[in-house]
Amino acid sequence: MLKLITGPPDSGKSLKAEKLAVQGGRKNLYYLATMKVMDEEGSDRVKKHRAQREGKGFATIEQPYDIIKALDVIKAPKESTVLLECLSNLVGNELHDNPKFEDLRKLISSKKICNLCPAPDEPGKADHANADNTENSITADDANNTDNTENSTTANYANNTDNIDICMAADEFVDHIVNEVRYFSDCVAELIVVSTDYDTKDIEDIETLNYICLVDEVSRRLGDRVNRQPGDRDDRKFGNSEDRQHGNSEDRQTEDSEDRQHGDIGKRAIRWLAVSFALYSRIPMPRFEMDEDDMAHSLMFFPAVGAVIGMAVYLFNLLLLKLFVPDTARVFVTLLIPIVITGGFHLDGFMDTEDALRSYAAREKKLEILKDPHIGAFAVIGLAVYLLVVLSALSFIIQRGNPGMMLLAIPMLMMSRALSGLTSLLLPKAKKDGMLYAEAGNKHGSVIWALAVWLLISVIVMICFGITGYMSFGVIVTIVISFAATFIIYKNMVIRQFGGVTGDTAGYLVTVSEGAAVVLTALFLLF
Repeated sequence: MLKLITGPPDSGKSLKAEKLAVQGGRKNLYYLATMKVMDEEGSDRVKKHRAQREGKGFATIEQPYDIIKALDVIKAPKESTVLLECLSNLVGNELHDNPKFEDLRKLISSKKICNLCPAPDEPGKADHANADNTENSITADDANNTDNTENSTTANYANNTDNIDICMAADEFVDHIVNEVRYFSDCVAELIVVSTDYDTKDIEDIETLNYICLVDEVSRRLGDRVNRQPGDRDDRKFGNSEDRQHGNSEDRQTEDSEDRQHGDIGKRAIRWLAVSFALYSRIPMPRFEMDEDDMAHSLMFFPAVGAVIGMAVYLFNLLLLKLFVPDTARVFVTLLIPIVITGGFHLDGFMDTEDALRSYAAREKKLEILKDPHIGAFAVIGLAVYLLVVLSALSFIIQRGNPGMMLLAIPMLMMSRALSGLTSLLLPKAKKDGMLYAEAGNKHGSVIWALAVWLLISVIVMICFGITGYMSFGVIVTIVISFAATFIIYKNMVIRQFGGVTGDTAGYLVTVSEGAAVVLTALFLLF
C-alpha cells in the first residue's frame, strides 16, 4: 500500500504522516530518513522531527538514496509500515550522489527541462503554473514535438539537441525514482511518502527550477496510483468542499481520541486487551486504528496473552493423553505451542540479544547488532542450545510429573510476561525509539500496578494448585526463586551491556525466565 502526502514547507504534512503510520496498528514502524545534514539548519530540522516522533515507536533508518538497500534492515517487511521522509530529499540525493545520473547533473545547471520551457505566448518566461499539468510532463515526446516549427522559439528550443538530451535524461531519472518507490511499497505492508510542494514564482535559478520540476513530476506520477493527502495545516487553511461538508479528518480523529479517553473504562480495557493480543500473538483480533494511548496500555494485558498460551498447552496435553499419544510427541507439542501462537516473537529478541552479547563489542556496536535483521552464528547456537535444554527438561517433567503439572504453564507464562513488562517500564531505556519505547516511554502508573497485580495473581494461582494437590509446594517455591534470580541477573546484564532495556532484551527475558523455570522444575523432580 502506497500513500503520498504533499504540502508546502511547514504545513504539518510530516505530523500527519506520523499519525497515519501509528494508527495503522502494525508492530513494526520504520522512519526512512533521506535527508543529509549539511548545515546547522538541517541539523535543527532533524532534531525537530526526532522530537516530534519520539515515543511513537519508530525505528529510524538513514538511507539518503538507493532506498532499496533499507529493505535489508527491515524485519518482516510485509508486517511493517515505513514512513519515507521525504521524497524531495530522495530526488536531490539521487540526482547528486548516484553516478548513474552524472549526465543529467551536468545538463540541469544550464538547460531547462521541457515542462519549464518558455511558453509559446510568453517567450522567456517559465510556465510555472502548468508545471503539474500532464500535458507538460517530462517526456521525450515533448522534446521531439517539432510539428509546429513555424510558430515560435519553443519549436526551435525543442529541436535543440541538448534540450532533447536533458528531457530524455530527466524522463529516465523520474522513471528510476518512481519505480524504486513503487517496488519498495510492494515489499512492505504500507509505505507513506512525504513530498514537498514548492512555490516557483520567485525562483529564477535554472538548476533550482529543474530540481523542483523533477520533484513535481515524480510526485505526479506516483500520484497516479495513490490518493494525495494534504498536510494537516493545509486541511485547515485550504480545506476542500468535501472537508467542509464532512468535517476535517484530524478533528474527527481528535474527537475519537477524546471519546476513548473519557468513555466507558470497560470498553477501553477491551480495546487494550485486543491491542495486546494483536501485538504479542498471532491470534486474530478486530482491526482498528491504534493511538499512542493504546500502545502504552497494551502492556497492561501482556500477561493475559501468557495465560491463554498456558491454557492451550494444558488442554493440548490433556487431549494428547486421551488419544494415547507418546510422551515424545507431547514434549514437542508443548514446546511448539507457544512458538506457534506468538509467531516466535520473543525468540527473535532472544536470538538478537544472544548475537549482541556474544560479540563482546562496545555498547554502541551491541545496540547496532540488536537492530540488525541478519542472523548471526551466535544466535543460531544460542537458540539450538536453549531448545535442546528445554526439550530435555520438558521430557523429564512429562515422564515424572503428573498430568496436572502442565497447569503450571498458565502461571509461569503469566509471570514471565508480567516481569518483562515491569522491567520495561521501570528500568532505563537503551534506545529512544522502537516498539518498546512507544509502549513504555511514558510510565503509566496504572499499567505498573496492573502488571504487579498480574505477578501476584500468578503466584496465587500456583499456591492454589499446590493446595489442590496438582503439585508440591517445593515446585512452587523453586519456580518463584527461579524467576527472582533471572530478574536480578537480567537487570545487571542489560544495564551493564546495553545501558538499559530494549524490545529485544524484553523478549530475551521472557524466553530465558521461562526456560530457567522449566529446567529448575525438572531438577527439583530429579532430586
